[in-house]
Amino acid sequence: MRIGGRELIGRKVLLEPDKEVLGEVHDLLVDYEQHVLLGLLLSSIWSPKTPVVPFQIVHSLLGDTISVWDIGSSPQISQRMAEMLSRPKVLGSRLALPEGVPLGMLVGVTLETSTGAIVGYIVGSEDTNQDLFLTVSPNRLYTLLDDQFRYTQDIKPVVPATLFNQGG
Repeated sequence: MRIGGRELIGRKVLLEPDKEVLGEVHDLLVDYEQHVLLGLLLSSIWSPKTPVVPFQIVHSLLGDTISVWDIGSSPQISQRMAEMLSRPKVLGSRLALPEGVPLGMLVGVTLETSTGAIVGYIVGSEDTNQDLFLTVSPNRLYTLLDDQFRYTQDIKPVVPATLFNQGG
């Protein structure tokens, strides 16, 4: 099943089985190199110290809540989340064609709920009164991000995709 990332914002995160409220989702931690939803930010502050619920531990996305069974994550996922939080935030970034023609702002993602895999990035107008107008494939996103997101070194996948198939 697919869901728009914006649909997760504002949902309460509950720790099962006692339904303890961990917080409310304020933002999404997107790994734009691996094209996966890494985590759900429980604060509006973008920082390596921000409380994050790893998407790999999400048990259920039913209704207006998100259920998790555990609040821990693998060391690789924790390391990758900290690394992505130390970089510029990708959602809200301006996108342009390689020729410099502006496309708009990256305003959201569409993802597979079972794995967290991002199947599309949503580009909208910078004027918030405008409707969304374009979906960009994960393979095309990297060529549209500005230079602050590109790195000259060879980027190897840090987190194997199989890690995202656990616990979801």
